[in-house]
Amino acid sequence: GRARRGREAVRVGGVATATASGGQLWAGPEGPPPAEPVLRRPRTILIYLVATLRADRLSVNGYYRPTSPALTAFAKEAANFEQAFSTTSWTKSAVASLLTGAEPSAHGAGEALSALDPNVPYLPALFQPAGYTTAAIITSSYVGPRFGFARDWDEFHYLPANGAGDHSSVV
Repeated sequence: GRARRGREAVRVGGVATATASGGQLWAGPEGPPPAEPVLRRPRTILIYLVATLRADRLSVNGYYRPTSPALTAFAKEAANFEQAFSTTSWTKSAVASLLTGAEPSAHGAGEALSALDPNVPYLPALFQPAGYTTAAIITSSYVGPRFGFARDWDEFHYLPANGAGDHSSVV
């Protein structure tokens, strides 16, 4: 039969991540199943990061008040990983580690004024050869162009978090 690979929601310390994957995991309906399932390329991968979000205050994680109705609705088709860990508690360095797979000492964005090392492999550049179009919408200056986070995305939008302006056309 055919098994659908669902969506995954991940909490990493003070950073919440969500990966929406519409990919399919196929096993042949006739004859013996293949030795290893074939994973088809997902249609969409979404990484949603929120700094300083308390996971224990989200209704999706069992908090008694309805604090996160949209996330709760999304999680109905998702996996919620309750024990995930970050390399650091600081937004810039934690996001750099998430998007490079490198420890803070290796990606270059571990200090207040430091930026991503341009020689460290970066997630959008890894997805592009597989045919993905990549885009980022950022509201934190810590993960903005100044510190090297705009590189390699097909589209990168920095929206200052002060709430000024209508950004609905970007989103």
